[in-house]
Amino acid sequence: KQWYQRRVRELKEADRERILAGINDNNDYIGYCVKVLSPNFISNSMLGRENYNLNAMSHDTAISLLQGLLESGSNVQDVYVDTVGPADKYQAKLSGIFPTLNITVASKADAKYPICGASSICAKV
Repeated sequence: KQWYQRRVRELKEADRERILAGINDNNDYIGYCVKVLSPNFISNSMLGRENYNLNAMSHDTAISLLQGLLESGSNVQDVYVDTVGPADKYQAKLSGIFPTLNITVASKADAKYPICGASSICAKV
């Protein structure tokens, strides 16, 4: 199997680093942005008086990243997202917020769509 046909978490760290280097070497046509959520933020959010669960954090982070890309003038047309929670509800949520984008939400998207695998590598390295 090619790296993009496997779950990214199954790859060795050295393989993920090699693939990220390839992405960075081709920055004339591919780019990425990440939003880091520290372990302290995650823990404090989940244990606070008003529970902010992991699914909500993930959804809000994806929305924030997409908004930032669109506001920066990036040419975003198609979006592929690995699901957190029920895929159909998450896709409807994102499509409602971003009606001009073609959004696909799928389980194990990192193994189905190479761009999702690449984004997962960017998030993990």
